[in-house]
Order: sequence, then structure tokens, then C-alpha cells
Amino acid sequence: MSRLRVALFFAIILGLAADASAQRPPQSDIPDTPRDTMSGMGTLVVRVRDHRGVIMPHQALVHLYSHFNTVNITEPTRDGGEAVFRNIPVGGYRVEVTALGYQKADEEAWVHPLSGSNYTFVNLQPESPGDTAQAPPTAAPVLAPKARKELEAGLEALKTEQLEIAQKHLERALKLAPGNPDVNYLAGVLYLKLNDGAKAKSHLEKAVQLQPDHYQALAALGILLLRERDYPGVIRTLEQALALNPQSWDGHNAIARAYWAEGEYEKTRAHAGRALELGEPRAPDLRILLALALAKLGEREKAAGELELFLQRYPDHQAAGNAQRFLTQIRDRPAATTAAVPAADLVQTPPAAAVTPALAFPNWAPPEVDTGAPPVAADPPCSLPTVLAGAARQAKALVENLQRFTAIEQIEYSRLADDGTFKFAEEQKVNYLVFIQEIRPGILVTDESRSGGRPVTVSPTQSNGLASLALIFHPYYVEDFEMRCEGLGEWKGQPAWQVYFRQRDDRPPRFQRYRTTHGSHYLKLKGRAWIAANSYNVVRLETDLLEPIPLVQLERHHLLIEYQPIQFTQRKVRLWLPAHAELYLHLKGRRYRHRHDFSDYKLFSVEVSEKIQLPQ
Repeated sequence: MSRLRVALFFAIILGLAADASAQRPPQSDIPDTPRDTMSGMGTLVVRVRDHRGVIMPHQALVHLYSHFNTVNITEPTRDGGEAVFRNIPVGGYRVEVTALGYQKADEEAWVHPLSGSNYTFVNLQPESPGDTAQAPPTAAPVLAPKARKELEAGLEALKTEQLEIAQKHLERALKLAPGNPDVNYLAGVLYLKLNDGAKAKSHLEKAVQLQPDHYQALAALGILLLRERDYPGVIRTLEQALALNPQSWDGHNAIARAYWAEGEYEKTRAHAGRALELGEPRAPDLRILLALALAKLGEREKAAGELELFLQRYPDHQAAGNAQRFLTQIRDRPAATTAAVPAADLVQTPPAAAVTPALAFPNWAPPEVDTGAPPVAADPPCSLPTVLAGAARQAKALVENLQRFTAIEQIEYSRLADDGTFKFAEEQKVNYLVFIQEIRPGILVTDESRSGGRPVTVSPTQSNGLASLALIFHPYYVEDFEMRCEGLGEWKGQPAWQVYFRQRDDRPPRFQRYRTTHGSHYLKLKGRAWIAANSYNVVRLETDLLEPIPLVQLERHHLLIEYQPIQFTQRKVRLWLPAHAELYLHLKGRRYRHRHDFSDYKLFSVEVSEKIQLPQ
């Protein structure tokens, strides 16, 4: 797609058939260097790898500088190929890396005051393309049709846990193509699931030997080594895997446990925190591990906060007793925090089912909703009219009771490389205000605004419409979509009906739109909703574009929202409102991720006489 040489100004507006009246000023495209920074100090860790994602065999020099402050530092890489810059001002930086035999690398970095460190990943390219010692690994050989047919059949059987069928197909594929890394990788996953560690290790090591940058094989091998309690091997293997795919939840989860076992508490904190960001519900006990690492580092208050959050979110978790005992130790006997929960209780191996067989390189964003529906139960059957009637009832109650609310919103804007590698991020805490009004029968208007933040420099847009996307099930708008009930699934352990929806061709899109210098562009949406089986509240939503918008060069718009119940005691009403949201954008050739976390909700109504100061 050709690039338009025109500055793009826009904001995402939840139109619902009418313009919102209070939006922030539009932002221009991302500048090369930040216009604004946050006050404070932070830590930047630069991880240097070669072109294959392998730790450098010798030292590299990392030069860090900024045009906005006096920082101008050069540090050599040390253990694990890392250069650490501590206590430096928050803001944007340039990172230059040089090493003997490799081309000079120049990357962007961003430092912001998070609880842990900020990471930038740099991969060096060989100086001489003809250097066979450093040449990139050869691509996997092309499979003959018969071998590929067996491989694909084995992959499909693995995905559905039909292990006997998978074994038959993959053993045939191994006979036909014993030197193919993908075949060996899937054979390794199979034997990992069959609890045959020796065969699994043999095939996974062979896959990595044949293709050193085979991320999936490295990740699966790392999980296997964790089972064997070979913690140095886990760290060595998964450092390579994470250099290839820094967004891997499995990699951060497993390596955090290995670093804990090795007594590397700073790295435990970094990886456990990252795994929680990428997928907390998959392993809630990681929050206890994060608390333990914080306690070991002397940050008892932060450790207590993590434990309280765990107990609040997962009171029935099997580790809740350990978490409560550890919290008591921190509060009542601070000196005893090093005893805490035994390491063996936390260095747990992810189950074999967690190893997801896939041949494609990990994407920079979650898969589209059409890629595959999550599993559902065969019984009971789903009655779409019943589910939609219940969801419509809750959507109407939301409009009747909500009217206006505020919340504290924590936002992280990130820019990503083409392969999903983290480039830099900017974090803000703002006051979030939403007003919903029915201006006339059949038409709702949502006015959404933020205050207390700074101009965003990392991303050219904001994520709006987060509080009201569930209104697609309102009687005014439900007919705009084709819907089908996929069955009874679950979300966070609770039963939930999965409903797939898609914009109808005979209805104009009117729910979300971009406003640009070229006019307004409504988004044609498709998505999936999880609707609580007992209350019919929407608890989770995912949406994608039905088709790109070439005029504004919008290729991808993936939005994920998770909801939580908020009890408003004064009005005696309980509403499901956003707890967490993520937006992934592919816009004008660049990729972005926005992360939102909401807290401290306050509800306002025209019927309430009490005066409460609203954010400006």
C-alpha cells in the first residue's frame, strides 16, 4: 500500500450515530524524538544478541545518549549480554552498540518510572555477509508434499490433543524428512505431552541445531529443562527465545521461575512482572513470585501490595493460604520475609498443554477473532435469543444507571517493531470521564475525555470508546450485527456464553469511527464477546476490523477489553465496567500497543444532589 505524504490527525470516537463533543486535541504522527518527558529517574537495561538471538560470545560496547539531557554514557555488556544504566532521567534516548565483527546498531529507547527496569533489545548483524562463522542460519528446507501433508495432519491432531493420531502422522513425517526442524519441533512437543522427556529433548535439541533461531523449539526446550530443574539451561535457552520474541508469555513465565531458583531476584522481578502484563490469568501465582522477589530486594511495601492484589483477585486460589501467611510476615515481622514461601512451591513447571504447537513466527498482536474460537462445552446448548435478551437487558441498565462516571486510568503507550519487539513506551495516569446520553429515542451519544495527562509522543492516537463498546448488545444497535452463539465457554473460571458478531453488509457501520483530515471513517467490526451465564453481563470483548481503511493506512485495529463488577453503594447499583483494555494498531506502516488499567470508579447522576468536584 502506498504511503500518503499527508500528516494524519485523528481520534477514535464512539459515535453511536452522533459526534462526541469533548475529545482531546488530535495528535500528529510520531516524532523521531519525544517532545515531552516525565519527571523522575529510572533504569534502562540493554540486552545485546547476535543476529540469531544468541548471547554475544564477547563484550559489546553500548553508548547511551539523549538530545534532551546530559546523559552520555558508554558501558560494556556483562553477564547475559546486558548493559545496565541506573538512575538516569526519564525520557527518550538513542542506543548505539558496537562489537568486533558486527555492524554498528542504532536503536531508540524510552525510560519511564515503572516498578522494575525498562528493557531495550538490540540484535547485531555480521560485518561481513560472507563470514560463515556468523552467517544467519539457513531456512528450513522445503518439505515434499507427502511429508508436509503428514506434518500438517500431526499439527492439527496436536492442537486437539489427539496424541495417538498425532504420533502416527509425525512418525511418518520423521521418516520422510528427518532433517527438517519443524518436523523435529512438533515431534518434541508431542513427546513432551506424552511425558517422554528423553525423546522430547532429543527432537527439540535437533530442531535448534538445525535452525538456531527456531523460537518455538527454544521455548519448548526451555520448559522441558525447567521440568528437569536445569535452571542454568533454562536461562540460557529462554534468553535466546526471548531475544527472538520478547512478547512470549511462556518464555517470561518459565525464565522467571528459573531466575528465582538461581537467586537472581532483580531478573525474577523483571520477567515475572512482564509475564503478568502479558497474561496474568494464565498463572496468577506469578504475582506471589513477584512479591517474593520484591521482598528479597528489600521492597516490602511493594511486595505487600502485590500480595494484597493477588488475594483480592484470586481469594480461592490454592496458593492463597501461602500468600496470606507471607503477607502476615511482611506486615508483622518484616525481618522474616526472607523465609516466606519455600522456593519449591513456586518453581513449578508449566504443564505440557501450555506448549502451543505453531509453525508461524509469533505475531506482534493477538490473533484475529476469526483465527479460531476458544473451546466450548458440547452441553448445554446455547439459545442465542435468550443470551441476546439477557445481554440487552444489562446494556439498557448500563445506560439508565451510568449517565456519568469517572475513574483513574493508568495508560501505557508502546511502539513495536515489525516482529513485535518492544521499541519504547510512555506511561501516564489520568482522570477518565465518560458521559452517556440518549439525545432522542434510538440514538445514544457517548462523550469521553481525559484530563491530567501530557501530550502523547509515542502514539499518534488514543483509545476511546472503551466504556461503551458493550452497548453493541443494546436493542438500538444489536440488529447492526450478525451474531451466533458458539457455546458455553468460561472466563476466569466462570461459565460464559461465547457470542461471535460481525457487521451486517446491509447496515451502515455507526459504532466506532476515525475522524481524519479526510473526513470520518467508520470501522466495520467483527468480534467475540464472553457473556456471563448467570447474569448476562459482558465480561470480555475482542474486536477486529472486517477490512482495512486504505485512505488512512489503517491495516489492523485489534481491541481487547476485560470488565469487572463495580459496586456503587450510594446508588445501590452494581455495574460491569472496564478493568483492563489493550489496543493493537497497525497504522501508516507502524505498530502500536495501548494498555489501560482502570480503578477508583465514581458514579454521578443528575438525580444526585450531593456536589462532587469533577476533573477539569
